[in-house]
Amino acid sequence: MAKHGKFQGRSQSDLADAIKQTMKRKSASVSGTVTTLCVSPENGWRIVRDEVEVKQSIVGDCQNKLGWQSPDAAKIKNSGALLGDENIFVESLLSAVSIGDEDIVREVMVGVSAPRVKEVWATGDNLYISGIDMSWNNFRIGDLLVFPSIVIINTGYPHWACWKYAVRAGEDPKDYINSKEGSVLRMRGIKGAVLLPSPSSSSGSVKNNDRVRIVHKGSDEYLRIIQDCRAPLSEGTELFFQGMRAMSSDTLAYVNLLVFAGSESGRIDTKRYGRNLSAVANRQYDPSAMEISDAAMSGDGTLENVGIKINGQFQCRECRQNFDSDRARTTHRNFIHDPNRHQED
Repeated sequence: MAKHGKFQGRSQSDLADAIKQTMKRKSASVSGTVTTLCVSPENGWRIVRDEVEVKQSIVGDCQNKLGWQSPDAAKIKNSGALLGDENIFVESLLSAVSIGDEDIVREVMVGVSAPRVKEVWATGDNLYISGIDMSWNNFRIGDLLVFPSIVIINTGYPHWACWKYAVRAGEDPKDYINSKEGSVLRMRGIKGAVLLPSPSSSSGSVKNNDRVRIVHKGSDEYLRIIQDCRAPLSEGTELFFQGMRAMSSDTLAYVNLLVFAGSESGRIDTKRYGRNLSAVANRQYDPSAMEISDAAMSGDGTLENVGIKINGQFQCRECRQNFDSDRARTTHRNFIHDPNRHQED
């Protein structure tokens, strides 16, 4: 995809007026509908679908065509990892699925004409939804997007309009989306992490016309949904990030770790690229405003205890790790220390 031959697209002033009316119609809305689905088998290639299968990411997408990655072979879709090579698996989970606001994208694409493609999927997201207000005020970091058979976590991972977006939709729309006025509305949408619907599910799906809704962090329903879901990780997998830890069996700790890591990604991205964030976005990225469960914490500030849960009551007999329950300790032992666990049949 060539960068040359700049295309201006719909003017910023015209787009701003249209978006104002769009957001007025759906201000504070927490329910909507899936309107467009798209996979990208290769960079720059789009296939529109009526239904997509979802594991850690979307099956058939170039993030990973199987929709599932192991910690030692993980990659992210785009270049420019924010959290370092040692955290690439965590970052791949944070940015697994991209979700666009169809109502906004349709207004952006008004300024597009042949030979460019005018369809919303040309802007590069996987799922497009209509009717929901995804602005920073209404859809906060840590909130959930609940579909009939999967859940997406708004981790706060950054999602901006890049030069490829400008090639497809125009320089003016790109600049407006990335402005403070555009970013407060989250015009570019989000990149989010997947939760699967039950302990026995290995995948879920999203279909056109599926209903979708926001569930806010801190509500009673939020905790019920998380308890009914599972992390898309192999049994016994344990994630670590900056003193936090999450076993595959502890969905709440998994969500908390990803929200913390997603917010750290946002802070790094803002500093590295000089993003023009709104006050509400900066407040949500503030680490002092985050609530983290005790189960997700590890270490005591020393190098010796990095990744070790200090206050767990159930210590593994074969290493120094501690757990909050005997069940978690047994799962750890079976996966990490059982010599027969990794033998081929």
